[in-house]
Amino acid sequence: MNKKGISLFELIGALVIFSIVVTLTAMIINFYVQANNRITLNSQANYEGNLVVRRLDDYFRDLSPTTFGTCPGVGCYTFSQEFTYELNPATQEVELVVHSIPVSLNVQVNAGNLYIGGIAYDFNLFSLNTGSSISVTQSAGVNSVDINLILEADDGTLFEFLFSYTFEELVIPDA
Repeated sequence: MNKKGISLFELIGALVIFSIVVTLTAMIINFYVQANNRITLNSQANYEGNLVVRRLDDYFRDLSPTTFGTCPGVGCYTFSQEFTYELNPATQEVELVVHSIPVSLNVQVNAGNLYIGGIAYDFNLFSLNTGSSISVTQSAGVNSVDINLILEADDGTLFEFLFSYTFEELVIPDA
């Protein structure tokens, strides 16, 4: 008998093989999309975390604090510069300049917010986890500021960043 066409078993076999190939392809595409989303989220978190650490570093380096104290509220510190040394262009000598009102910067980490100079910092796609903290430790006239920032994504993924700054506690020298 001369058959023209395919049998039912051949058709079912071809459909099973095709279904397996489609399922594997869909799984690979899904894995690729999830991996891409994780990589994108990690990149965004690294960008935001490194940006805030760099901004904090800029604020502290510009201020060059000589002392600190606590301010009202939980997790709040005021960093102050009471004096500086500046070059007098007329005499070309470095002179002591005492600020009648110290130059200061308030930094607060509280209730899932970071405040720099009283302004809440915007982390864009992330929120600040309540486990974030700020601490200042003193040892032999040297102050160490540590700000632990934990960024939280919408899916609950946490990303941790640490800002550290050290400065010497200085009193206003006699003029």
